[in-house]
Amino acid sequence: ILSSLASQCDHVDHVRTQLPYALLVGGAAWLLCALPVGFGVPWWVMLPISAVLLVVILRIVGQPVDNVPEPMGA
Repeated sequence: ILSSLASQCDHVDHVRTQLPYALLVGGAAWLLCALPVGFGVPWWVMLPISAVLLVVILRIVGQPVDNVPEPMGA
C-alpha cells in the first residue's frame, strides 16, 4: 500500500502489475529451491540455477515499457 501511495498510483493497478512477477518468483523459489533443498540438494547448487532460469523467463515473457518518464532534474 505504501509503495502505491508514494508513487501516486492506484493500489489495484499497482497490485495488478506486480502480481505476475511476485507469483513467478514465489513459484520458482518453491519449485527450484525449497523442494530440492528439502530433498537434500545443496542450496548453493540450486541458487544460481534458479537465478539464471528467472532471468531467462523474464527475457522471454517480459514486455518492454512503452513510456519511460524523464528522470527528475534532467
